[in-house]
Amino acid sequence: MNINQNKKLDNPYVEKYYDAQVASLPGSYADDRWHSSPVREFEYQQTARALKKALSGCRYEKAIEIGPGDGVWTNIIHEFVTKELHLVEQSTEMFERARSRLAGLKNVTFERSDFLTSNPPAENDLIVAVRCFEYFENKEEALKKMRSYYRPADALL
Repeated sequence: MNINQNKKLDNPYVEKYYDAQVASLPGSYADDRWHSSPVREFEYQQTARALKKALSGCRYEKAIEIGPGDGVWTNIIHEFVTKELHLVEQSTEMFERARSRLAGLKNVTFERSDFLTSNPPAENDLIVAVRCFEYFENKEEALKKMRSYYRPADALL
């Protein structure tokens, strides 16, 4: 299944695309997507570096990771979360791979859902969406929902 340039990238299409593409891989999604060429490895390193820089020096009690895929960025995010990290992934295939890959992480919960119809825990002091925001058909609605689940750390006291 190839992404058709004329096809609307709505959530059902993206979910089907990732379910089909990831299920057909002989190995891990992370290896195929991020480590299969020097350019992809460079993109992975740049994204990991930017994520670590953005989170460094902070600790977050509760966080939501939207669209974690197979959990490639979750280990980095998890380092900065002290209480609970909730993952919301719409692709069944990615969801199952993330659960398997991250089975040893403490305080991580999983929800297989489209974020716009999900029900994550409230009052989070960090919400992360790495390399997935472009898939939201209605970005304004997605931002509004993210904001409704966000509470800065000082508001949690």
